[in-house]
Amino acid sequence: FTVQFTDLAFHNTSGGSPTGDPIRTGDRGCEDWGPSNAATCGPTMQVNLFAPDPTPLDVSNNTLLCSATVPPEPQVPVGGPATYAWTAPDGQSCWSQSAGEYVLQVMVVNPGNTTDRAGLNRYSVRTTTGNLYGLGDFSLYNNVGGTVTNFYLAEVPTYYHGKTFVVELWDAGDAAGGGTLSVVQPGGTVFTGPCRIYTRPNPGATWTQLGGLPTGPNCAKAITPNQHNNEWLKFEMDLSPTYSCTTDCWWQMRYNYPGGVNDTTTWRAYMIGNPIHIID
Repeated sequence: FTVQFTDLAFHNTSGGSPTGDPIRTGDRGCEDWGPSNAATCGPTMQVNLFAPDPTPLDVSNNTLLCSATVPPEPQVPVGGPATYAWTAPDGQSCWSQSAGEYVLQVMVVNPGNTTDRAGLNRYSVRTTTGNLYGLGDFSLYNNVGGTVTNFYLAEVPTYYHGKTFVVELWDAGDAAGGGTLSVVQPGGTVFTGPCRIYTRPNPGATWTQLGGLPTGPNCAKAITPNQHNNEWLKFEMDLSPTYSCTTDCWWQMRYNYPGGVNDTTTWRAYMIGNPIHIID
C-alpha cells in the first residue's frame, strides 16, 4: 500500500486569495487569527508512519519508518485547479509498505509563542489498498447541506452481541438549518433497539440523558439550529443477544441536513463490556 494525501498543506492568504469555508481548499485562518498575510501564517503539518507492533494504540514504542514536514502554502485562487492529485507527503519511498497494521500520525508542529500559526486545515488521506481507520477518534468536516449522507463509523462483528455499543459526537449539531442525526445498523436501517441519548457541555461534565424524544426510530435525534454547538452528544445502543451480521458489519452515522452545514465534528465509538479475545 501507499499512504496518500490531497490538500495536506494549510493554504493561507499570502498569495492574495482569502481563506474560508467556501474557498476551494476549505482552509480557514490567518485573516481571522493573527491576523497575518505572512507566507508562514498557519499551521505546519507533520506526518509520521510507524511500523506494526503488538500494541498499536501506544505509538511510543513503535519504530518510525517515515516522516515529513509540510509548511503552509498560498491559497488556491478562485477558478484555480478543480482537483488535487493524490500524492505521498513527499518523495520518499518509505510511504509504500507491505501488508500489516501500521500507525499513521498527523499532527501540527508546535509553533511556540508565535501568534500567527492558528488555522483550520482540511485535507483528505487514503491508502491505495487496505483499510484506513481511526484509533480512538477522528474528525470530519461537514459542509454540504440538502443531502442525506451516511458515514461509516465502526465495524461491529457478531461476537459483540449482548454488549452496549456507544457513539460519542462532539459539536455534531452545529448547523444553521437544523436536521436529524441517526445511528444506522448493518443493512441500512436506523437502529430500533434500546437506545439512550445523552448530552454534556465538556469532557469533564456529567452526562444528562435526554427524555421526551419524538416518536420514530429510537436512535434518531432531531437537531434544532445550532442546538449542540460546542457540546457532546452520546448514543448508547444495547445490542440484542441474537445480534448477528455476515459480510457487512459496518455501522454508520446518518446526517440529514436541509442546509446551513459548515463545521468540523469529532466522533468516537467503543463497546461497554468489551470481550477479551484469546488467540492460540
